[in-house]
Amino acid sequence: MIVKTHNISLDRFGNAATAFSLKESEIQAPKEGEIQIEVEASGLNFADVMGRLGLYAPVKQLPFILGYDVVGKVVAVGSGVETSLMGKKVLSLTRFGGYAHHVNVPARAAVPLDDMPASEAISYTTAFLTAYLMVEEYIGMAKNKEVLVYSAAGGVGYFLYQFLKLRGALVTCVVGKEDKRKLLKSAGVEREIYTNQEFAALDKKFDLVYNARGGASVKGDIKRLKPGGKLVMFGAADQLNNKGVFGKLKTLFGFGFHSPIKLIMKSQSLCGFNLLSYSASFPERVVMAHHKAIKIIKEAGIKPLESKGFGVSEVGEAHEYLASGLSTGKVYIDWTKH
Repeated sequence: MIVKTHNISLDRFGNAATAFSLKESEIQAPKEGEIQIEVEASGLNFADVMGRLGLYAPVKQLPFILGYDVVGKVVAVGSGVETSLMGKKVLSLTRFGGYAHHVNVPARAAVPLDDMPASEAISYTTAFLTAYLMVEEYIGMAKNKEVLVYSAAGGVGYFLYQFLKLRGALVTCVVGKEDKRKLLKSAGVEREIYTNQEFAALDKKFDLVYNARGGASVKGDIKRLKPGGKLVMFGAADQLNNKGVFGKLKTLFGFGFHSPIKLIMKSQSLCGFNLLSYSASFPERVVMAHHKAIKIIKEAGIKPLESKGFGVSEVGEAHEYLASGLSTGKVYIDWTKH
């Protein structure tokens, strides 16, 4: 059965105010092993901002439906799927297409939510899972390791802190402004929290650094590594400040060229992480990790930072807010405000 629905289409690159339109669309019944979700909340991620600006390689041809994650109610199931899922609230990753009122996803990728409100559940999606997997992949023996986390009041950074703390790491947090430091303290962050300006003057070495900025910041973070240290790169936010062809080149060359010999001599590592490609290569591992990560965070009694929802007609404002550096926690599109 075909369902009439709506999606938010990226029609042109550039200005958030004019980039999107709400379109009527149709969605097919879920196939074997799939479920159909009537979406309450579509999460925004930094990759969406990069895609909207034409700076993210997977977003090439327009129109395009952005969105990696959704929360909503199961309204249909395909063959081979337990009918007990009908009517249940779930969250799921979507590998694009999430800016829609209805989506079909593999049933195994859906995480049941009980009575958790969508405004909280949407926090446990892409950024949350990215944080968990990067800790699992790279921390090794965590007890008393010195770890640096930038943008610690953001979606990935906040959960990086929480998962690292649970593993016994000693986490130094960096935030953009004083109000974000106060927010983290009120959320129970116990370790050192520096603003960007304060941290620039700090002379300290780390066993592990998580860097989503890219560009020239990579060179500085390599210098901050202890022998045996790892630098994990999972983004290139520096591109927001370096637009256009020359800007892209500036970001690219800003990463620098690093001799393997120097890394070998200090037993150091430069690592990369991208959830989209990781999930394509290891789908079963990602699904299992998602369930496990939510169980861990709930058992630890850790709550996400407060999320901020925007109506369907406010997607441009939502993008601008996320790109501004002012946001904390999860930003999402609220389909109940349709």
